[in-house]
Amino acid sequence: MAIKKLITMVSMMALLLVTLVNPGEPSAKVESVQKSNFQMINSSDTYLEYSFDENGESFKIIEEFDDDFKGVSSEIYIKNSEGNYELFSEQKSTIEDNNLVIETKKDNKINTEKFEFQTPQINSEELIKIDSKDAQLLSGEVTINAVTDWIYYDTSKYSDLVTKFTIGAISILIASRIPWALAADVTRIATLAYNIFAPNLYYTILWYYKWDGSVPVAEMKIAYVYSDSQRTNQLGNAILTTKYMD
Repeated sequence: MAIKKLITMVSMMALLLVTLVNPGEPSAKVESVQKSNFQMINSSDTYLEYSFDENGESFKIIEEFDDDFKGVSSEIYIKNSEGNYELFSEQKSTIEDNNLVIETKKDNKINTEKFEFQTPQINSEELIKIDSKDAQLLSGEVTINAVTDWIYYDTSKYSDLVTKFTIGAISILIASRIPWALAADVTRIATLAYNIFAPNLYYTILWYYKWDGSVPVAEMKIAYVYSDSQRTNQLGNAILTTKYMD
């Protein structure tokens, strides 16, 4: 049976289920950093500008995303004694194979760091039926004519260290994990993680299928993003529903 994609529907929702305390850019040693006064000055699908205070200094970061959302250029400014922002450092963050590569230029010196992605932990279980109403509610009540209701198929769980990253770098990392997510919603989740100073992001992706006999006729993937390893503090989710036909 020749199968082709007919309908693809993406929905994503950033859930404001967190309390924003001491927002700011994550650092390697959380206990030594005091951040406050985070402000998103301007944002779009391709541009971010935000400021914050850290340990008595004021910073501003301007970030622009590449067209493919696999890279972001960042300019980091620090406020001088005259109250003006001056360039402190520049960064270029890119997704390369299974790595997030961050190149930092400061004082005419370039430092490159490479952060390897964690391999997804696959949790395969026996196929079980779930309540189709719940699945359709999550997917925006997409109506697909198929023999079966949504049937659970598989789960993947993994996590990423985001402690040292800017909002832009966190955004392209999330987008590489959940490529069907909308750019604006990815940056919204990244901003939430940044604001609560989350050292890691935790993902759970569920697969569901509808079947015509032994042939899958529809697929639904649901990705959840959390700030804690217990996966109780959800920052957002992204849902992809695809219908197939002859």
